[in-house]
Amino acid sequence: MEIGYLNNIKNNFIVLKNSNILVNDYRLNMLLKNNIKGFLKISIGCVDGEAEISYEVSSKQSLKELFERKKMKYEELYVVIEGLINIIKMSVGYLLKPDDIILEPELIFTNYEVNEIWFCYYPNLGKHFKEEVKNFAGDLLAVTNHSDMKAVRLIYNFYDICNKKDVSLEEMENCLYKKDVSYEENVFGDSKYDKVCEDNSKIYGKIYEIEKSENRKSVDAGFFSKISKKIFKSGFDKNIKKWKISEREQEGESENLNEIKYDEPQEEYSNETMYVSEILDYSVRKLLSLSEQDNIEITTYPFIIGKLNTRADYIFNDRLISRMHVKITKEDNDYYIEDMNSKNGTFINDVRLYPYERKKVEIGDKIKIAKYDYIFR
Repeated sequence: MEIGYLNNIKNNFIVLKNSNILVNDYRLNMLLKNNIKGFLKISIGCVDGEAEISYEVSSKQSLKELFERKKMKYEELYVVIEGLINIIKMSVGYLLKPDDIILEPELIFTNYEVNEIWFCYYPNLGKHFKEEVKNFAGDLLAVTNHSDMKAVRLIYNFYDICNKKDVSLEEMENCLYKKDVSYEENVFGDSKYDKVCEDNSKIYGKIYEIEKSENRKSVDAGFFSKISKKIFKSGFDKNIKKWKISEREQEGESENLNEIKYDEPQEEYSNETMYVSEILDYSVRKLLSLSEQDNIEITTYPFIIGKLNTRADYIFNDRLISRMHVKITKEDNDYYIEDMNSKNGTFINDVRLYPYERKKVEIGDKIKIAKYDYIFR
């Protein structure tokens, strides 16, 4: 299955192409003729003899992008699991097979402000729902905030249910809607985990077992690096900035990284002559404004620009700017810019990026965010 992106004047779309699609499939007609809550709106096209489905994703963010840096709290996890339960019920009601629901985080979308979840339905996907929901539960576990004990209890219950031989929708609902229980009630269904929420090493140990499993995708290695440092209290000198951010998150304080001040270690002065190129390599990158806007200093990577103060590193309060508009990343000495499904677009040297297109940017390139022009320095 090929994945692509496109945009027209009004909307952004994600495009899936596969030779197994039949244009006259009753399931496609069911999606086209009914506004089914929880499924992305679709349109059908044909390119080079192959049918393709376009899904409208305007003003929505994928779960993968939304929780790439900030872990999922209980309320957010609840919305995702409830959305999955509801979409399974809707599928059955419209004679659509749950096997054809795509459960990949990069293809599940949400509107953060209204707490809704949208899925892609793709006929003849060739997957088995039981296996896919098991993998999906593991993906959710990997991005759950493990300092939120309520979220930990919910995700472990959900993960255990999804790993049973026969996945039960009724058990999923009971897991989600039952009242919160105490540790003594053995929320994990195994006496070995009676007090797991009080022992971080057991929690992280179980995650590590999942990561090592042959049937699971690899969990972010950076996540385990943070865990090991947190448990064994080592490596803080080299990670002052990272851990000050973590502490602020645990205390529930503002997560706008622009507001956080760090006690950076002072480098000893050296009178050794340096090349100009060396100084540029170590300098902080900026977007120098060519309009009335302020310059944007890139303080961390990945660096997100948008107007959603709980996700963006630089808050850009303007109606033309999307909640999560553009992301800047760094790999070795190279820099990349990715449009995050923004409504009014991101441009490099006047060429518009497709939604979620990631492109290398050079110092001196012109970057346009909606209508605002910058120079990358």
